[in-house]
Amino acid sequence: MIYYNFSDSSSERDLEPVPPMNDSNHPNDPTLSNELHEIEIFEFYYTPILIFLGTIGNALSVYVFFKTKLKKLSSSYYLSALAISDSAFLLSLLVVWLSFVRVDIFNKDIICQTIVYLTTFTSFLSIWLVAAFTVERFVAVRYPLLRQSVCTTSRAKLMIGIMVVASMMIYSPYLVFAKPVLVPETGRVICMIDNKWQFAAGVYNYVDTVLTFVLPVTTIVVLNGCISRTIWQLARVRRTMTTHGVTVQSGGVAGNGRARGRRPGTFVRNNRLTSSQSTQNKVTKMLLFVSTICLCFNLPSYVLRILTYVLENKVLEENNHFKVLMQFSLILSYTNYGINFALYCISGQNFRKALRSVLCTRCHRDDTTGNAESRTNSSGFSATSRKRRAPFSTNNTQEMTLLNVL
Repeated sequence: MIYYNFSDSSSERDLEPVPPMNDSNHPNDPTLSNELHEIEIFEFYYTPILIFLGTIGNALSVYVFFKTKLKKLSSSYYLSALAISDSAFLLSLLVVWLSFVRVDIFNKDIICQTIVYLTTFTSFLSIWLVAAFTVERFVAVRYPLLRQSVCTTSRAKLMIGIMVVASMMIYSPYLVFAKPVLVPETGRVICMIDNKWQFAAGVYNYVDTVLTFVLPVTTIVVLNGCISRTIWQLARVRRTMTTHGVTVQSGGVAGNGRARGRRPGTFVRNNRLTSSQSTQNKVTKMLLFVSTICLCFNLPSYVLRILTYVLENKVLEENNHFKVLMQFSLILSYTNYGINFALYCISGQNFRKALRSVLCTRCHRDDTTGNAESRTNSSGFSATSRKRRAPFSTNNTQEMTLLNVL
């Protein structure tokens, strides 16, 4: 699997697959702890399951976001882009995992550079997509009057395009840094940082830490705190108003229960606003949950990565407990790329409704066909009934016209 390789010459991150399970240098070596052996066995079986289910879930998420009413929401574009980015990372991870079963294509030229580039590019893009829709939710919750002009699908597409181009350019040097290198100690060719680029890659890794950890995590934590605080304050205001007998309804009902005189169109418009606000609240809660889970699953890996800059390399190499923690943190980090579909189903009421509508499309079509046949069979009876009720229907029409005029 991909893990952090700590060399004596630099503290940069190298992508390197763990040797196949039946290699002589696998954790069967008594110098390695049983915990590390067990976690790598678990990782061997867990990774392909995660890749398979995660890719299917991400593909289904994109379909739901674009084939239902959710496509009208700007957040759906961020989440669709996130699903595509996560799937690209998982497929890259599959290429690395194949080294476990002696399908060693990861350590080949061109493929090595491509996979290293994709993993760094998509990991950066994914965390910033989470930060982007967190910023959008902050604007929608904190400044609701700006939501109609700021939180639009066209603006979301523009931001996604900018982030994709920026991430592709920022991580393009990894196409040069990575290279299949022969390791004399093991006699194996490993995809890692080329020796002549060790210093540049080390410096670049510090920049990568700031770009993929410090800035986005700080943004998500601060804005999530502001969003949660605003939601809590609004809930407290609603409870206070309810306690004092003051309610705000779509028809403009005051505290004494008497409805203000308004035209029917006002009721329809206010009902639409209430429905839109309810949808926005549901989306906000779902995105708040997704971004929080993203932080929880990635934070251990980021923290341990920073520790590698503080502790000495020899300490890390000789500390099996640190290796266990590192492997476990990476498993958590990988899991984050494959569980968003489950998170949407758990926390997103609108997403669950949209998913049911997609899965039940066939049932709806069958029902529609049956209803059409029923209407066809009863057409003769309906025509006769309309003739008999014609005078009464005319009077009803006149009455309805009068009501509309009044």
